[in-house]
Amino acid sequence: MLSDAKDLDSCVAKLSFNTTMQPKRTKEWLERCRWDIIPHPAHSPDLAPSDFHLFGPLKRHMEGKKFEDEDEIIGEVRD
Repeated sequence: MLSDAKDLDSCVAKLSFNTTMQPKRTKEWLERCRWDIIPHPAHSPDLAPSDFHLFGPLKRHMEGKKFEDEDEIIGEVRD
């Protein structure tokens, strides 16, 4: 149980870009801090890095438009 400030401080996530990944230590840290681990695929089939160039133009195209339902959005994106 995280009973005092010192225990709580040890569960604050700190980013460091100068270290290598250590999955075992990360898993132990998550378990110790009792964080919920949500399973997800390592690489989502829904979005590939090559798709990122599409977001800027799509955002500009959709800006200011209002839609009544999901079908209208899909129709606008497909046009």
